[in-house]
Amino acid sequence: MKYKILKTILCALLLCAAACTPRTIAGDYRLTNMTSNGREYKDDLQVMETMGLTASMHLNEDGTGTVQLFQETYVVSWNDKTIRMDGIDNTYTVKNGVLVMNRGEDSLTFTRLEGTPDK
Repeated sequence: MKYKILKTILCALLLCAAACTPRTIAGDYRLTNMTSNGREYKDDLQVMETMGLTASMHLNEDGTGTVQLFQETYVVSWNDKTIRMDGIDNTYTVKNGVLVMNRGEDSLTFTRLEGTPDK
């Protein structure tokens, strides 16, 4: 009897954990770091932001979106493995609201904006 109760509780916890896990990367992000040719540009991005130059990403539920890199806007498409930007598929990882998009050894790090719920 105790085994059945424990099994039921464990199943309930697993279902709850699955329900609380984000199912999509859709939402709004801001660029918080960039790495290119082995150099990190986190501090440079912060200085540029104080000058009104910002970079952001908006991903729609339907697999489309935009990336705004300062003065340029790119239309993107995404799936569960890649974000296609400027005609190139970029792999990405997501953890704790931080999305890192990789292109070779270069990367763009986006942080989910507060108020954008995980879906």
